[in-house]
Amino acid sequence: MELTKSFKKEFDELFANFSLGERTRYSEEELAFWKRFIEANISRIKEFIEMKRKSLEDNSTRDTDGRVDDFNNMDTGTFYRNGIVEEISRAEKKLYGLNCALERTKAKCFGICMKTGQLIHPQRLLCVPQATVGRAAFAAAS
Repeated sequence: MELTKSFKKEFDELFANFSLGERTRYSEEELAFWKRFIEANISRIKEFIEMKRKSLEDNSTRDTDGRVDDFNNMDTGTFYRNGIVEEISRAEKKLYGLNCALERTKAKCFGICMKTGQLIHPQRLLCVPQATVGRAAFAAAS
């Protein structure tokens, strides 16, 4: 959340008079903003993954061999570790999406809906920078 706040002022200035209109892609200045925004997200996600992995390693050194014979013998530590593994998995998936989005900024095709070819609204990209589908595609699908 604090990441979005740090970019909010720049976002508001850059996209104050933004209109999807007939535009087919974001400008160089807008792409530069998205690139910085995505890089900051990537950095934050990498730190999160590293912190969670360290937490997992610290917890596993205090545990026994980690084997579970049946569901009834599972301790809270096992559930805790499984939760961390799942968080890491979700974060890695998001990291992959952000890296793909970063590549799209370099190819100058970032923010273009893969289904309609229209620009994805900047507010959506601010919430989900790895998005490849805009609202119009969701409306057309339903």
